[in-house]
Amino acid sequence: MTLRQILILIISALLLFFGYRYYKNDFCPGCCTNSSQNIDGLGAAALGSAGPLVFNWNSSEPITRESYATLKSEIFSEKKEGDVLEITGHYFADEVNDTDYDDLGYARAAAIGELLKKDDPELQTKTKSEQVGMIAGAKSNEFKSMSYRWISGEVAKEETVEVFDTGDARILFPFNSSNKIDSPEVEAYLNSLAERLKENSEEKVYIVGHTDSLGEPGANRRLSERRAKKIRDILKGKGVSHRQIVPSGRGEADPVAPNRGEESRQLNRRVEITIK
Repeated sequence: MTLRQILILIISALLLFFGYRYYKNDFCPGCCTNSSQNIDGLGAAALGSAGPLVFNWNSSEPITRESYATLKSEIFSEKKEGDVLEITGHYFADEVNDTDYDDLGYARAAAIGELLKKDDPELQTKTKSEQVGMIAGAKSNEFKSMSYRWISGEVAKEETVEVFDTGDARILFPFNSSNKIDSPEVEAYLNSLAERLKENSEEKVYIVGHTDSLGEPGANRRLSERRAKKIRDILKGKGVSHRQIVPSGRGEADPVAPNRGEESRQLNRRVEITIK
């Protein structure tokens, strides 16, 4: 075999290898690998009209199939006393979000939580969102777009709210979101805060939003303001006068932890509530 023939074989092999990699990553993400996004057997985002729980493009309305009953039984069979169901909704960057949530991932996770609560009204949930890579055919086909895991109630509580003796609090938010983490502890705190403010009309609550250091400062400032206004709107919905609520945003200016890792950054994605 001549040197030229050897070079042609090598080049052909390389073209085949990289061609396969291109197809695998750009046209079939998630269908050829066991991604960490696949939790408890549910694809983070995979075409599947036969799946137990699927979605349509641009929609947060879950579609259930006959096998949904089996999926539901599997989910509840894994629950331990005091556990919280963490639901992650997935979405594509090009989808249009017409919901009240920051993105369709949160909207889908919340919708799944409400669906499951029909069978267990006492179910405690925590919602998360994740943007995933595009899949060919997703715009015209139903697709699976959620994952879940059970976490202990203590872990969920630690991740969402810290209440101080004065009644002041620190509420954590998901990455790049102005939707508070869905948590019974947060809801209980906001209920008690609303009752206190309604009983003491001379008191005011100062709500200051904060972010981590990822992203542009201007965008972070706006995000922090949306976080503060989100809590403001919840309190107003519970009957608190708008005159008692002072929202503001500080962006990334006042971190409570170094922005050097995900655990530290999570502590900085927060709203600080002070009662005066």
